[in-house]
Amino acid sequence: MVGWHRGIGGRGGMPDAHDRGAGAGAARFCEGTLSIRGALLLIALLAGPVQAQDVPFDPARIEACLANSDVAALCVGAEAAACMQKAGAGSTGLCLGTENAFWLARIDALAARLGAGSGLRAERAARRGTPSPTVAQLAEAFAAYRQVACDLRVAAWEGMMTGPEEIDCELRINAAHALYLTALLAP
Repeated sequence: MVGWHRGIGGRGGMPDAHDRGAGAGAARFCEGTLSIRGALLLIALLAGPVQAQDVPFDPARIEACLANSDVAALCVGAEAAACMQKAGAGSTGLCLGTENAFWLARIDALAARLGAGSGLRAERAARRGTPSPTVAQLAEAFAAYRQVACDLRVAAWEGMMTGPEEIDCELRINAAHALYLTALLAP
């Protein structure tokens, strides 16, 4: 299994030796550790006026946007923004986190499909004399990139805004990766 998600504020998500074993073509959702910063953010979000079960988030609107838009990137973050507008104060983390979970689930499904076609890619790569990266290698490189990119973005902030900035960064990078995998698997 491959871990794509590092947890809220955690450093996990990098595939380990166990991850590279049988079934490495599939992805495991929401693997990672919860850091102190992440735990405090989670507590603050859950104690706010909007509870997770009350988040006005509709994944069908993202799917419709993706199906009807010539520029899929315009669909990224739009549902989280609508959610925050409807839910009001205190909903930022929950709305961003909910859309981020949508994109992570999409990555998991796409990674499973990508893993299923690894034999054909390996054959073609061998004929070219080039290596064929595995889904686990892709997950590891992606997690490292996302970690560094979001750390760089969060470093520009301090105080209360670091949590929402980190979640927004992860949402946007995860969405871009999901869109890349979608294009990679397109017929």
